[in-house]
Amino acid sequence: MKRHAAALRGQTADRAGAGPSTANDKLLDILNALGAHGPHLALPELAKLTGLSKATLARVLRVAERRQYVQLIDGDKYTVGLPLLVLGYQALAGSRLRSLAMPLLIRLSEGFDAAANLVVPRWPQVLLLERVIPPRLHATFSPPGRLAPFYATATGKALAAFQAPHLIDDLMNRPRVALTEHTITDAQTLRTALDEIRQRGWALDKGELRVGVRCIAAPVRDAGGAVVATMGLSSTGVEEITDHVHIRSLLDAANTLSGLLGYA
Repeated sequence: MKRHAAALRGQTADRAGAGPSTANDKLLDILNALGAHGPHLALPELAKLTGLSKATLARVLRVAERRQYVQLIDGDKYTVGLPLLVLGYQALAGSRLRSLAMPLLIRLSEGFDAAANLVVPRWPQVLLLERVIPPRLHATFSPPGRLAPFYATATGKALAAFQAPHLIDDLMNRPRVALTEHTITDAQTLRTALDEIRQRGWALDKGELRVGVRCIAAPVRDAGGAVVATMGLSSTGVEEITDHVHIRSLLDAANTLSGLLGYA
């Protein structure tokens, strides 16, 4: 959590440079922390993640709890409230990208008995928009809705590799923390990795976010050719997912989704 907290506090600092933080900003910081690190967080954990004082947190949380945007459970832990869940389900139901991807994700997951992922950018992080998890891996992989630093995931690196140079430069200038011994934190090494991804057309994560988990990912393009999402396959490190069959099937699925979005 300490490493993810540093990234979240960095976002808070970036926003602070644009002007004074409002009560709305503070509430959104709290909700982002609950979304990324929940489902249940106590006040001290929220303070570390957001950089807000406990007094400020208590004041904002009282209002949010009264409006049911957060809920207090077990006497000392907070979680998101039902109104946010309703909004989340409405957003998912209205997502054309997710609807088009779901049959492809199911086919990939069932075909390889692996977790199939759909990820979109939320720079400098990426959002797991959807994930299909086979029963044997339910205890290993988190459900959709989680944020992760782009540089520590195959899906995030596949997204970043195909962005405009100025965005890549901005991402390179942001701080990076090692989440495992395999996480790429050096800027030049990361640039080289992104160059290689552009050349071969797919990305690999060798336990860079979580020890023992490997992932491959491929870009998804919209009608204009911009890379707007990635599809990935994740499994435990003991299983091979970088063979030709896995990679070709993933690339075919990503290309199919791109076609459905209008890319020719």
